[in-house]
Amino acid sequence: MEKGKILKLVIISLVCFSFVGLELVPVLAQQKTVTLNFMQFGPTPKRRESIDKAVAMFEKKYPNIKIKLDRIGWREGHDKFVNSAIAGNPPDGLVNCGGYTGEFCYMGVIEPLDKYITLDLYRSIPEWYWKIVTYEGHTYGLPPYFSATGLFYNVDHLREVGIDKPPREFKDFLPFVQKLTRDIDGDGKIDRYGYSWPGQQWIAHTAPFWMFVFDKNAGYWKKVDHRRVVAFNTPKAKEGFKFFIDLTNKYKVTPPAEEVVNANWRDILRAFDMGKLSTYHHLNWLGWQLTRANWSIAPSPKGPEGATWSELSNYAMMITKACKHKREAWKFIHFLASDEKVIEMRCSIVGQLPVQPKVLAKFAEKGPRWKAMISCLVDVPKELHRIYPLEPGFETSMDETQSVLEAAFFGKISPEEAVEKWASIMQRDLDEIYLHK
Repeated sequence: MEKGKILKLVIISLVCFSFVGLELVPVLAQQKTVTLNFMQFGPTPKRRESIDKAVAMFEKKYPNIKIKLDRIGWREGHDKFVNSAIAGNPPDGLVNCGGYTGEFCYMGVIEPLDKYITLDLYRSIPEWYWKIVTYEGHTYGLPPYFSATGLFYNVDHLREVGIDKPPREFKDFLPFVQKLTRDIDGDGKIDRYGYSWPGQQWIAHTAPFWMFVFDKNAGYWKKVDHRRVVAFNTPKAKEGFKFFIDLTNKYKVTPPAEEVVNANWRDILRAFDMGKLSTYHHLNWLGWQLTRANWSIAPSPKGPEGATWSELSNYAMMITKACKHKREAWKFIHFLASDEKVIEMRCSIVGQLPVQPKVLAKFAEKGPRWKAMISCLVDVPKELHRIYPLEPGFETSMDETQSVLEAAFFGKISPEEAVEKWASIMQRDLDEIYLHK
């Protein structure tokens, strides 16, 4: 009798253990560690710090997903990504694609995210941002943060000449930077320039500011029937580009042309930090790279027609079609784009602005610099926000464009000719992409 009971108990135990074992199989499978390879372009020290902390927070929440980062410069990263995509072995994703978003989407190697994006997520992010990452009707990226263009200024330099803040009206801008351009030691040479910008591979980023504020109806391109047509070669926009050149060659409020066109953003920051420069135009995150100057930032001045301008830049996080663990990759980029603690941490370190209005409102209370940075967005009418071009040819034709615009600074061609040549380069690229599909 006892032996029979024991046998029954053994049989029941074995059966139960078998079912439990079957249940454990998917659980154990779920716990299998997945490693994702993401590329990070332009890894400045602060960007490194912010993404490393974010990855640590993500891996703590999802211990079975590991993130491996390939950190590389923008141009080098572009070439490496393209070559790896052609070879059929791209990374699983990118944590900040930037101006190459359109090109990579055009290549057909980026995974559309439409099926992952919930209504709540869509509503938490402003409509203007979705335009930055929407290509041919599909959404391809999520935002870690964004940048807006503004005019950085040295607070102490302005006080020295009795000025409180940069002017907003166009008629006051030239006298403002002329007053800041000074021969401090009286040797007949300029020791401090009133204005500058990073020329190296950036003329095509800075020039549109002056072109668009001179013609508020101008833009990178407009759609005419089924064709994308360049829209920045208008007469008024050409006047704006001429004024841009005159600031250097005629009014002498910037360093000489040879110095300006060869300066990168690090050169500009160094000159500003050392007190040799009083104002410069760039994206808001550059302020957090400064270490000595007492700086602030203001919305860009208005043009003759009363229009100002702010370029909203793109740092899209994307997944490649070749990724074998898309669900896990989505968890990662969604975490970076939706966890408020992560967003606040990264923006605070890097000096970027949160895309989500709810989080952006918190940053307005963080201090005068953050409030000033946000003003570069909110004080510019929405219709005058310029979305960084998503077109595949914009970033990759930058070298060719650069040589044309430099020629105008050195007097080899007129400003009007330079704009037309630039427009022809962009029109050629747009037609090659969209008319020959």
